[in-house]
Amino acid sequence: MSSLLLMAAFATATVSCSKDDNEQVSATGITVEPATFTIHTGDKHTLSAIVLPENTQDRTVTWSSSAANIVAVDANTGEITGIAIGSAIITAATVNGKTATSSVSVIPSVYAAGTDTDGNNKLVAVLWKNGVASKLESDEYISGASSVFVTDNNDVYIAGKMSTDASDKAIVTVWKNGVIHQKWTDGTKEVEVRSIAVSGNNIYVAGAEKNEAGFFEAVLWENGVKKRLTQGIDEDAYAYSVFASGNDVYVTGGEYFRFYNSRKYAAVLWKNGVKQILADTSIYHSEAHSVFVSGNDVYAAGQISSRIPDLNEWGLATVWKNGEMQKLTNAIDNTAIARSVFVLGNDVYVAGEEFFPDGTSGANVATLWKNGVKQSLDNISNETIAFTVFAFGNDVYVGGVQDDEEPGEDTEDKLRAILWTNGEKQQLSDKKSIVTSVFVK
Repeated sequence: MSSLLLMAAFATATVSCSKDDNEQVSATGITVEPATFTIHTGDKHTLSAIVLPENTQDRTVTWSSSAANIVAVDANTGEITGIAIGSAIITAATVNGKTATSSVSVIPSVYAAGTDTDGNNKLVAVLWKNGVASKLESDEYISGASSVFVTDNNDVYIAGKMSTDASDKAIVTVWKNGVIHQKWTDGTKEVEVRSIAVSGNNIYVAGAEKNEAGFFEAVLWENGVKKRLTQGIDEDAYAYSVFASGNDVYVTGGEYFRFYNSRKYAAVLWKNGVKQILADTSIYHSEAHSVFVSGNDVYAAGQISSRIPDLNEWGLATVWKNGEMQKLTNAIDNTAIARSVFVLGNDVYVAGEEFFPDGTSGANVATLWKNGVKQSLDNISNETIAFTVFAFGNDVYVGGVQDDEEPGEDTEDKLRAILWTNGEKQQLSDKKSIVTSVFVK
């Protein structure tokens, strides 16, 4: 009898212990790290969640965003992606409803495209994103990037060229998110690649290609299909910039042509392939390096030089708005050129350079004009050129190059890629390099 009682007591105790071991331990709290975070558009980061107590048996966490159009989050892993400028609350929740949050702010990314020098002393196409360089994929000996465009879903398109040697014969190349997306020529002709625009499913690249007669033709490639803007019968022509707006495609450039016994160069705007000469060719040589469309207004930027000596207008930085010419410099100023135009709201930004003579030589100084008011981005002791301008919010970004060669030197090895942000200069590389295009999103 005592043995049975002992066995019963042992059995009861055993059942009791088993019940304790199987008792569910639920979460009593959760924390998210970091509690606040700032991320650039297009970048990713994984948040971490800590479920308490440590012996919680079901530690499953589900993530959600208060604004998935600004900050997207993977529901299972907590990986966030910056989608658009703004902020969102990221919530981590346990299976029993305990929650914690992280406040995430998204700031714009600054993309600068150009050319850098790799460890083997080769020129390579490169994209600097927020100051960090990434070499673009290349299956040729050398490569270079000319222009960058970022779509609403943060796909990064870059136009440039690749070649097997240092000759001008090259392959027109489009990169998407750092890898080769498409090759549009076979590398047997000399080409110039200047500008890219993306609209919906269409990719446009402006440049030039040398024809069998030995002249460059201004060309617009649309999804790889070449469209000749000029015929290149007896003179060269170049397309420098492209802008897509709705169903319209605008291209600016320059075209040489002969008039009696003289040779003229004319600034040209093509809208859907239809040519408009921007400056009176009986008075000016001219060229248009950039085009920008804002609403119903079409802007172009470039340079004019008078063919009439008495006008004393040689090398004037110029902007056209709907075909009307505005001179940014005058005959009293130094020669200058406008290379890029950008419009934000009521403000018109133009980037280029002004030449300051110094005895028998002189120096170019990168220059920014805002609504016609000049700001020198550097001083005459530094040889600098501005190729591109982009305005975003209250910030203005200018990309270009500085030449660090000493007086008397004649080399390109000391060219350095430069990015100015609100006038503050940042050198992006310590090797031979250049920035030709900036995009902020």
